Amino acid sequence: MLTPADEDLEIPEQLLDSIRQHYAGGLRFESTVLRLLEDHVGCVLDNQILTKLRCAMFQRRDGLFFLRDAVANEAQRSAVAGDVIQDALNQYGCIVLETLFKQFLAMGSSTCIRDLGDFADYLTWEIPCSIRFGRVMNIKIIKNRGLSASAAAEAAAEKVVHTLEQHGCVTEGELLEWYSYYSVEFLRKLLDKYTDNIVQTNINDIICYQTVESLEIDSAFPAVLNAVMDDVRRLSLTPSQDIIHALISVRIGYHFRDAYNIGDDRSFQRIVSLYASALERRVWRARCFVEETEEDV
Repeated sequence: MLTPADEDLEIPEQLLDSIRQHYAGGLRFESTVLRLLEDHVGCVLDNQILTKLRCAMFQRRDGLFFLRDAVANEAQRSAVAGDVIQDALNQYGCIVLETLFKQFLAMGSSTCIRDLGDFADYLTWEIPCSIRFGRVMNIKIIKNRGLSASAAAEAAAEKVVHTLEQHGCVTEGELLEWYSYYSVEFLRKLLDKYTDNIVQTNINDIICYQTVESLEIDSAFPAVLNAVMDDVRRLSLTPSQDIIHALISVRIGYHFRDAYNIGDDRSFQRIVSLYASALERRVWRARCFVEETEEDV
């Protein structure tokens, strides 16, 4: 740990240059290595200098130390600066670590950051106080302190829903441009798990997202759906997704999913759930709209 006296101590530039020249692949604070370093520098390195040097270097998990400019160039350091990351967390709710890592690598090669683990360690070293890591939906994220990973994902979902409520139908590509710290996998899982009124549509083979309300489904649809569920009960049919959709399409006179560009099953199920009569509690299980049990509550 640095003492007040150590804080004011300057690391000789000759020492830093020697490390850059002879230990670009990493420095170990071991007696044999340090004696060689002293030979290169031409002076004895006392404990004060070594303590200051150790604190000024990034320590990788394998015990190797690297100077800050060996870890990242100026553009990379600016991209992960504490205020930049904090602004991103405020704007997006959370950051997908792998996405930030890819952006970091695109700005220049790094000789010491080998994988996501190294990158997470580097971020912790570079901005130690303001961020925490978590895992949600099997994806590692950066989040604010004091916030669970699930709460961070909920905050992220609220922001995306707000965007869709404002802009209507938005392509997946546009959403990822606006939420540039997410990934395709994260966005899809987020909208699936943490929202209940967002559907995926397919327009000219382009994946889009919008609220159920923005689909402007015919006002008669709730009555149609209730009639369909009555038919299912009366005829003792299995309330499968395909049967429900077929009966809906017969009653309205056109292919429901095609008419509203509903490409994926999950979105169709959401529409049915939202419009089903509140008098009958049903849930989707194994692609069937079955009566709710105590286990589902």
